[in-house]
Amino acid sequence: MDGDRHRALDYLFNTFNQNFSNEDCQKELRSWIAGYPDEEAGAEVYLALSDYLQKQNNQVERLKVVREGISKYPRYVGVNRLRNIEKEILNPSLSLEVSAAYPGKMQEVRVNYKNLNGFTLQLYKINLPVTSVMWASKMKNFVAKYGKLQKEENFSLKGTADYLPVDTTLQIQAPQPGIYYLKAVPEGKVGEPGGTLMYVTALRVIYRPLPDDDLELVVVDAESGHPVPDAEVVIYTGTDGRFMPSQTYTADKEGTLKLGFPDKKRTIMYNARTMSDTAMPIADLWKQIYYAPSENREQEVLSLFTDRSIYRPGQTVYVSGIAYRQQQDDTQVLADKEYTVTLYDVNNNKVGEVKVTTNSFGSFSGQFTLPSPCLTGYFRLQAGSASGGFRVEEYKRPTFDVAFEPVKTEYQTGDSVLLTGVARTFAGAPVQNAKVNYHITRSFSWFWRFRGGRSAAWDGETMTDAEGKFTVTVRLEADSDVKDLPTWYYTYRVQADVTDGAGETQQANLSLPLGKTSVVLAIEGLSAQTVKEKARELTFSVTNLSGEPVDTEVIYQVFKPNKSNHEPGEKVLQATVASNNKFVPEALYRLPSGSYILKISAKDAQGRECTESQGFLLFSLGDKRPPIATTDWFYQDGEKFEGDSPATIYVGSSEKNIYLLYDVFSGNKRVESRRVQFSDSIVSFPLTYKQEYGNGVMVSVAFVKDGQLYGHYAQITKPEPDKELQLKWTTFRDKLRPVSRKNGN
Repeated sequence: MDGDRHRALDYLFNTFNQNFSNEDCQKELRSWIAGYPDEEAGAEVYLALSDYLQKQNNQVERLKVVREGISKYPRYVGVNRLRNIEKEILNPSLSLEVSAAYPGKMQEVRVNYKNLNGFTLQLYKINLPVTSVMWASKMKNFVAKYGKLQKEENFSLKGTADYLPVDTTLQIQAPQPGIYYLKAVPEGKVGEPGGTLMYVTALRVIYRPLPDDDLELVVVDAESGHPVPDAEVVIYTGTDGRFMPSQTYTADKEGTLKLGFPDKKRTIMYNARTMSDTAMPIADLWKQIYYAPSENREQEVLSLFTDRSIYRPGQTVYVSGIAYRQQQDDTQVLADKEYTVTLYDVNNNKVGEVKVTTNSFGSFSGQFTLPSPCLTGYFRLQAGSASGGFRVEEYKRPTFDVAFEPVKTEYQTGDSVLLTGVARTFAGAPVQNAKVNYHITRSFSWFWRFRGGRSAAWDGETMTDAEGKFTVTVRLEADSDVKDLPTWYYTYRVQADVTDGAGETQQANLSLPLGKTSVVLAIEGLSAQTVKEKARELTFSVTNLSGEPVDTEVIYQVFKPNKSNHEPGEKVLQATVASNNKFVPEALYRLPSGSYILKISAKDAQGRECTESQGFLLFSLGDKRPPIATTDWFYQDGEKFEGDSPATIYVGSSEKNIYLLYDVFSGNKRVESRRVQFSDSIVSFPLTYKQEYGNGVMVSVAFVKDGQLYGHYAQITKPEPDKELQLKWTTFRDKLRPVSRKNGN
């Protein structure tokens, strides 16, 4: 058996897997097994076949193949590799994962297993503090030395007949605060036990950046989110799992403390603790960056311009610029300011430079002459921190242009589409009797966007007529093996090269998508969060596959989603509108607040129905509760301050006893800080612009519920001044009217 053939087959599969499928390679390998039954090297073919089955994750067939190879070639030198694969498939496996647990609450344990029918879960309490150096060691019998068995429980597992790993979950009740080890002993004690540490703690820390490189930490109860007064936060340094306490801070009555970020050059860690709870795991204290709207500092702005975006070698490049100083909304030109403008070529080599000085209007001009010949590509201009650029290309200015006319008709499989192209000079004159060579390709895709290789191609010739027009007929066909697929798309690409009498050639291209339906529907204007008070116009777009609009009737329906699978359930609204027209669905905005699915449908010219749907949340700014049952509800009404009208932040939850941290930052200071408690409701925070807000504010909200941190940031910017240029006549003389004879002038 030639090993080169196997390597060649593997290379073909990995390099050209669009043409050589996994099944093709398996079929070829099986033909080798049948064709060379007496050659011991055939065991290598079984190994190769096993590899291809592994790529398909087909362990049942893989086990069958390796056992066949073992029985056929028991004395082959490489047969142990087949035996190892057999063991790998049959070996049981068991592993556990668990998050930090809350004392006394039911805790989810994630289990991954294979080839097992059950296991015993043992809970050990580890008699070590979180700072112990023992956590960094990988010593054997760790649990036996430091753990004390608290309880054990048996769990049954569903068998895995396909020899594949399975994920499942189970529930256990978390013990009191401490560090525990969960050990999973497989049924019959086959295979290696699995296990994981479980930290049981009621503490959680919210930390966020403040101005001036400070950090604010709030110690809260991990379940309720309420602050833990007088808790301690310990800062640690160290590496490789060795923790050295550096500083200890005590929180206030609201569980809050502020600290400057420690040494930036060392790894910093932290945890929180109380007298009765010291099991919170030590975590990295990341240096987060405080973001705020730009400060009011003055800045110098320089902009560069060129008279064109593309040049030929040897041409003159005219450069201009304008410089000004800006502070917030005030600008002032920079007069008599000197700059050096430098030109760099495609290799970033300096081509030339010119020194310029701004005039009283803050502008300047200069010029460069490009070398001839020179490398073509992108050239860069640099002046101070400002930059610009242009392209240098060798090109001949075209004398005419070619374009296809849009396809405005519907079409489907089996149709012939007549494409019309036209060639005209830039003065509008037709290019007559020009030779046209066209090339048509068809590509297949499972999706709307093209992904596959070319599957067919056609070529042809024609001539332009007296009006400069030409036609190309495209026959739209689909292969028989794809017509029954739920979705499929072809893309026909047409390229036409037109050559006039002088030998100049210009090109036009057109794409014709072909799918199972002849029209495409889209819902435009519907937001995921739809506010009743902000009723927006909707458009139900219907186009053919080339993107051209199709005039037809669209039926739209609104459904409540099923709670089980979020599919359309009870229908609450139905109406008919014209396609591609804006309208306000007033009946939709009158529906009760809640979750809905909007479904639209239309028929193509052959009577086939096409549909599109979109889910959305409908609510009112006056709602007292979230429109759906959710732990976290957030909505920002207004991203800019508008006169005396407030921008409002809405925060809500369907849960009870939420403890919310609400803060407003502007520039390098916190201008407002509040702690708000609410239950199963929405709270609103209206903000109206104040001078102390400067260029704007950043609003931060955060809370913890059931061990999960929820947080949002929202920026609201300063209202922009009205910069519309107001023009009015101050003097006007109509020189077109004749002189008045009445006064003799």
